[in-house]
Amino acid sequence: MPKHLIHLLVVLLFVSCKKKSIKSSYTDYSITEDVQLNKIVSIGNKLIIVGGERFYKARMYSLENNTVSLIPLPSSTTNKEIYGIDISSNGGLFAVGFDASIYTSNDSGLNWNFIQDQSWKEFQSIAFRDADSAFIVGGYGFEKGLLVRTNKEGGSDIQLREEQNFELTDIEFVTSSIGYCSGYGAILKTIDGGQHWNFTSAKNDFYKAMSWKNTTEGVAVGFNGSIIKTTDGGDTWNTIRNGNQFLKKKCRFLDIAFNQQGIYAAVGEKGCIIISKNEGETWSELESFTKNDLRGVCFKNQQTIVVVGTNGTIAEVILP
Repeated sequence: MPKHLIHLLVVLLFVSCKKKSIKSSYTDYSITEDVQLNKIVSIGNKLIIVGGERFYKARMYSLENNTVSLIPLPSSTTNKEIYGIDISSNGGLFAVGFDASIYTSNDSGLNWNFIQDQSWKEFQSIAFRDADSAFIVGGYGFEKGLLVRTNKEGGSDIQLREEQNFELTDIEFVTSSIGYCSGYGAILKTIDGGQHWNFTSAKNDFYKAMSWKNTTEGVAVGFNGSIIKTTDGGDTWNTIRNGNQFLKKKCRFLDIAFNQQGIYAAVGEKGCIIISKNEGETWSELESFTKNDLRGVCFKNQQTIVVVGTNGTIAEVILP
C-alpha cells in the first residue's frame, strides 16, 4: 500500500477516535479483593453484585447505605465464579455460574441455597419467566450453547434442556410468554414461554447483552462494538453502531441497562461507558474513570447507574 494512503488511514483513525467524551461524577466503592465482578441487580434500596474467580472463588456483595458487604454463601458451594443474577416479580433471587452452579434466595439475598446442576456446564445468565420458573443460558468456546428451564427452587427440567451450536450469554423475559436470548452471532425469541426458540434477524456480532423496553422494543450490544435496535420484536434490526467498521473506535460491550425513562446505559472493556437519552437512537461516551473492564451495569435511580467489573471495581455514576 502506498505510504500516503497509510498516512491517510492513520489520520482518519485518529480523528474518528478523538470524539470528545462527556464528564460525569462518580463515587468509587471498589473492594480490595482482586476478583471479577460480573453482574448487579437492584432489590429495594440494596444492590447485589455477583462475581469471583473462575475455578476458585464464588462471591456476592451487597451495596447498601454507601457500604459494600460480603454476603456469606453456603458451605456446600463449590466456590466457582458467579456470572449472572436475576430477581423475580415477588422478590425471589436466582444466581448462576461456572460448572452449572445455582444459588437461590427467598429473603432479599440475606441467605442463599446452593444447587449443583449435574450438567456441569458454564451457566452465564438467568431470567425469571414468572415467579415460579426461570431459564438459564450458557456455553463456552463460541460453539457450544445451552438453554435450561428450572423451577423456583433451582431444579432443572430435562425435557426443556436445549443445546445450540453457538454460545449464549444473556436472556430476558419481557412477559411470561415472550422472551429473548442472545449470543454468538444470533438473538433468539420465544412466544410460548420458552417451549420453542426461533432466530430473529440479528447477526454479525457476538451479542453479549440486551435490554428490552417492552415485548417489541429492545437494544442489544456486541463484543465487536455493535449496537442494534428493534421496534418490531426482532423481525428487523436497525444498526445504530457497526462494530465491524475498521475506522470505528473499538468498544467491546459487555452489558446494557434501561430505566423506562428512555435512557440506556452500556458498559464494556477498558472502562467504557456510553449512554443514550433517546431510547437508543444516539449515544454519547462518558469520560472513563478506570481502565478496568466494566462487566455489569444497573440503574440505581433514574439518573444514577452502578457499574461493576474486573479487579473488584464498583462505582456509582451520576449521568450528566
